[in-house]
Amino acid sequence: MKKSFYKYFLGLFVVTIFGCKMYKDPSSTEDLVKESLPSDFVIPEEWSKIDKADAEVRENWYEIFNEPKLNSLIVEALDTTNPSIRYQLSRIEASSANVRIAKTGNKVFMNYDGAYGGNSVLDGKSNYDIGLSAPISWEPDLWGKIEAGVLAADENVISQILNYTYTRQSIAGTVCDLYFDIATIQRGLEIGEDYISINQRLVDILNVKQDVGIIDKKDVYLAEAQYSSIQSIIEDFNNSLQSSTRALEALIGRYPNATLSIDWLGGELQPIDAISDPVSLIRRRPDIMANEANVRSAFYLTEQAKLAKYPSLVISASPGITTAGTLVLGTGASLLGPILNGGLIEANIDGATANQKALVSIYGLSIIDALKEVETALDSETILYKRRQFTQDVVDESRNAYDVAVTQYREGKIDLLNALQLQSQLLLTELELIRITQAIYKQRVRLYLSLGGNITEY
Repeated sequence: MKKSFYKYFLGLFVVTIFGCKMYKDPSSTEDLVKESLPSDFVIPEEWSKIDKADAEVRENWYEIFNEPKLNSLIVEALDTTNPSIRYQLSRIEASSANVRIAKTGNKVFMNYDGAYGGNSVLDGKSNYDIGLSAPISWEPDLWGKIEAGVLAADENVISQILNYTYTRQSIAGTVCDLYFDIATIQRGLEIGEDYISINQRLVDILNVKQDVGIIDKKDVYLAEAQYSSIQSIIEDFNNSLQSSTRALEALIGRYPNATLSIDWLGGELQPIDAISDPVSLIRRRPDIMANEANVRSAFYLTEQAKLAKYPSLVISASPGITTAGTLVLGTGASLLGPILNGGLIEANIDGATANQKALVSIYGLSIIDALKEVETALDSETILYKRRQFTQDVVDESRNAYDVAVTQYREGKIDLLNALQLQSQLLLTELELIRITQAIYKQRVRLYLSLGGNITEY
């Protein structure tokens, strides 16, 4: 009997010290992907538009554009003083603090306590007592409930770090978009100014001819109308330039006074011919990985909610001293477990389980959206390259037609209206060619972002 008694308490001591893991581990990434996607959804080994799927997405993908000014603006935008960056860093700090809070669950707590008590009697005699103590308590993690909460908090930190990474990538992408917007507008203004100069000289010449009676006023009016039409285009470009410049200045943390200037080198951007395979996207896209971390965090919280059914043990001690100098030590232990709680535990389990299921669905949707974004970006890039070639052919032929029309006008074979119409067509096609080039650059940015290209921290 005595041996059984000692064995019982030895077992209780071992369980108290080392605990017993009662929670389950979350699913692997592969199993979670299958769980989150429709049963008949198959991720292919290659992309629809790219045969080669063996190239890794390079870090600092924006350097492929060979624009030193762009590179420096991205570094400036990603500085830790950027409000968006500061916000994400604060979220990481807050989630890290939550981990420390969760870890305190099975730490030893010690407080201090002082007490005074006394009484007086009619003969003037009195007695009093002052006591000082330091209550100590400890809750051993018997079933792993506290550890499950710590693991949930750890996954939340991972999620916040990945959100920070995703924010950095998004900011870099927005800087690129605005940079190419400004560059396109500047190039359009250069073309517009060339046409303004041409038409200003034409108006001057026609005014002289009209003054000496060679032509009537109609040609002068037509030339002036063309001049005003191009001026209107230029003013619209100037307005867009200031708006985009201010947006870029604000993004990188400068005052938005539209004074930032860029020098777009505008090198030839070759079509992409190899990228990483679709499956690797799941382990590279920070938003997908953040959603996976959210699922794991919710899983541990669900396990923690289930472990609330088991009792908690608190061991306590209270060393102290009295006025008389007597040292005292109080010890105790309490075991508290649920019997009736109105279904609170089950409701908490159901709520945590439902939240976990919702996050699994979000995880699956993020995978499908990411795959769609890459396929769409690849398809759009292919179409844009074809459009650029067609538009370049239109520009070349329109320029030839305009040159012929100018010669015919000088020879008196056609009137001015025909020549000006061809000039307008040439101007519009040249502007369209610039816009398509801009779209190719911006589409490449979308592709790199959709592939999860990383940005190095400096």
